[in-house]
Amino acid sequence: AQTMNVIRAARWCLLLEPMAKLSLWRSFVFTSIHFGSNVLLPARAGEFIKPLLAKRETKVGFSGVFATVVLERIFDLICLLCVLTIVLNTIGPVAAQGDQKWIGRLQYFGILMAAITAVATMVVIGLAVKREATISLIKFFLKPFPQSIADKILGLVDTFISGLAAVRCIKRITLIFFWSMSLWTVNLVYFYLAGLALGFDLGLFGTALVQVAIAFAVALPQGPGFIGVYQVAAEVSLRIVNISVSPAKAFAIISWIFSTIPTAILAIIFVSQEGASLTELSRKGQELAVEEGASA
Repeated sequence: AQTMNVIRAARWCLLLEPMAKLSLWRSFVFTSIHFGSNVLLPARAGEFIKPLLAKRETKVGFSGVFATVVLERIFDLICLLCVLTIVLNTIGPVAAQGDQKWIGRLQYFGILMAAITAVATMVVIGLAVKREATISLIKFFLKPFPQSIADKILGLVDTFISGLAAVRCIKRITLIFFWSMSLWTVNLVYFYLAGLALGFDLGLFGTALVQVAIAFAVALPQGPGFIGVYQVAAEVSLRIVNISVSPAKAFAIISWIFSTIPTAILAIIFVSQEGASLTELSRKGQELAVEEGASA
């Protein structure tokens, strides 16, 4: 988990670079607090904490930093959809022995996520490269709303655009995509080794299936630690590749422990060094987001 956070930290430095310089260490600290708070607090509260910490450190506007967090999620989704494509293209021989109902749901969810990712990517590229044309399009869709609300949304969009500078440089995009693929490759190796430790070989297909199922399951806001949702996703995906119940349950529990508990402990240590608490930072981050929206 910490290897993944180091990679995330390096990637975030690249995303922030056009706006502000942030050391790899401070990026790692903020990233660890971010993901640790997603484990310890409900509704993925860490998504607001990291922009707050970066704003304090760099003096960059909250919306601008939040844009880099959105870019992180888009790059992650693109990489996961690449993995899902591999899964769906090799699912044929395994599907006959597995659970057709869950495979169908995975295919449907993959199409849905691909559509959402495509729209989000087009909007981001449009804002970054064709700013005026995209804002004109947003204004068109805002016509039914009161002028005061439309002005606030447009003000936030304008600040948000500053955080998209990273995607204007092909070289930087290539490096960010490299780190993103490295991140999910490390995650793939983690799940594969976890299976070997429990006595079964998932192979590329099985490991990729588990990775995609868990990643999509924990992506939405939910309770602390993704408890329950993570385990169900792991067990169902393992059932598809014919892993029996007991090893599947063991995998779900052990992989969850080693991917969440160290991250949570590190977040508690780092946030205490920042002289705050996770709940306080989450509250202030959400308040700041609202304030910027109100003052836009």
